[in-house]
Amino acid sequence: MVLTSVTIPDDLHEGEQMLVAFGGGEFLVEVPSGCRGGDVIEVDFPVADAPTDCHAADADASLASPPSSQLVRLVVPDGMAGGDCLTVEAPWGALLDVVLPDGCRAGEEVELELREEGRPQEAPARCGGVYQPGERVSVLRSNGAYTPGCIKEYEEMSGTYTVELEGGLLKYLVDEDSIAPLDFQPEQAGEHFVGRRVQVPTVGALSKDDVTGSIRSFDARTGLYVVDMDNGKARRNVRAEEIRVRPDRRK
Repeated sequence: MVLTSVTIPDDLHEGEQMLVAFGGGEFLVEVPSGCRGGDVIEVDFPVADAPTDCHAADADASLASPPSSQLVRLVVPDGMAGGDCLTVEAPWGALLDVVLPDGCRAGEEVELELREEGRPQEAPARCGGVYQPGERVSVLRSNGAYTPGCIKEYEEMSGTYTVELEGGLLKYLVDEDSIAPLDFQPEQAGEHFVGRRVQVPTVGALSKDDVTGSIRSFDARTGLYVVDMDNGKARRNVRAEEIRVRPDRRK
């Protein structure tokens, strides 16, 4: 028997069963009493009986030496995500440091290669941008609202990203300033919020940049806004009724 640490998936409770891959086989393991999703339990897995033929001695010697590498599956613990370093117990008893694959999240099952030498595995190659393919983020939409998305790729030449939005829609050429952590909450500014894309119709405007911009701030005392226009200028003392947001972009 080999004692191995197993993390219980988040959606399981005591008495329920989970399928665990180990040593080339799959085993049904029942969640012990008093345990729940996210807990780490110790499980004894059976190992093949030692051979009894004339090569038994050689076989025993090979069993005593751990394999050069072995693939195992585990559930990403709570509070951890892709790129984090995790210590796991190998089937042969060694404690190994592994790097979680980019893009994985707590509660997801991942497959890792455990190496005999016990050195931390090299993290997958990272792109040159701040955010990595597979990473879940918040994306600034054209109406200034932030919605969830997933980084698909990074374009080195332009320094922009392709982001997959909910529903599978792809948003191209997204710069880093338009991306934030998944749990980002924009600062409220009156009936709008800081960073929201708006229009401020202006008499004598010569281009679109003269009427489009982003909310910079709101003075609750006066009820007036400051809007950073796309032409590089700041419009101050803007009244709420002067600000326009397209009806289909109010979400």
